[in-house]
Amino acid sequence: MKKTRLLDAMIDQHDAMYCSITLHGGKMLAGATLYALDALSKWQYNEFDGKRIAKWLKDLLLKDAKVQVGREYSPVIYVHVPHAGDSKAAADKELALAQGIMTQGKKLKADETSTERRTQLPEGKFSEIVVRLWWD
Repeated sequence: MKKTRLLDAMIDQHDAMYCSITLHGGKMLAGATLYALDALSKWQYNEFDGKRIAKWLKDLLLKDAKVQVGREYSPVIYVHVPHAGDSKAAADKELALAQGIMTQGKKLKADETSTERRTQLPEGKFSEIVVRLWWD
């Protein structure tokens, strides 16, 4: 299924219960990402305000984050915090950013916020932090 059709299905609450699309960030956003953000801005679902959320996600993507937008019956967003390095200080910086994303999620009225996949790997390295935001 093309990304545009998948996103349209995601937004139509009758066509999708579980699906997602991944948006990759960077200094310049690809046309498909801009299309997805535009489509997302039209998505309204209970307390999920697509316009406000699309603006916030665009700012995150420009900071090189990776974002997955989808549905787990209701809207869900996974933000993969950009890896800042393998030192303890870098891990602390990533954790602070993850906490900021969770705080912003609460301001955007997410019903659930959590972090996932935070484990220490061999040799003192850390895996990425993934923040989950879900609206009911």
